[in-house]
Order: sequence, then structure tokens, then C-alpha cells
Amino acid sequence: MDFVIYCMSAEANEANYNQPSTKVSIEEETRNWLKDFGNYTKEQLIEYTVAAVRNNMKYMNWAEEDIEGVAWFMGIYTRVALKAGYTNSFADFIMPAMKRYYEVINER
Repeated sequence: MDFVIYCMSAEANEANYNQPSTKVSIEEETRNWLKDFGNYTKEQLIEYTVAAVRNNMKYMNWAEEDIEGVAWFMGIYTRVALKAGYTNSFADFIMPAMKRYYEVINER
């Protein structure tokens, strides 16, 4: 599956991620990551992100394969990774996370 367009959209769609409730969620999650994941590798953060996005998709009652929903949540977690300083590049985090997400859901 080609994720590039969805990943680019998640990065470019800054206005939606700056909505007050979303912004608060990103800030809270960033504090949690800084507190809890200081020793995590990028791969471990991606695995955590994949699990969190799957949980978010289930909570929202969205189909696991709904790439628009997945990209939305991946955009949130990628912003968290950036704010926490665990990555310096949006694409370098979201692309492998999206790929891993679809590997995991296709293993079921």
C-alpha cells in the first residue's frame, strides 16, 4: 500500500492538529513520552505507536484498515515524537510506523 500521500497529508494538515483539544492531547502525550520512554529506541517507539493507534481506532469504532483514520492518529503520535525530541523528521517516523501498522494488522 502506498502511504506517502496520507503521510504527507498528515504532515501538511497542521490546522486540524492545532485544534484546542487535539493540541492539549499532543502536549499531554508528549509529557508522558518524556517521562516514560526515555530509554526507548525508535523501533520501540514505533511499536508503541502502532499499538496506540490500533487502540484509538478500536475506541473510535473505526475500521482498522481505514487509512484516513490511521493517518490522523499517526500524525498525532508523530507530532508527539517530534515534540519529545525522539525524531527530527516527520517522514522518518510516520513512514516506518505506517508500514509497521499495516504489517501488524495484516498478520491477524
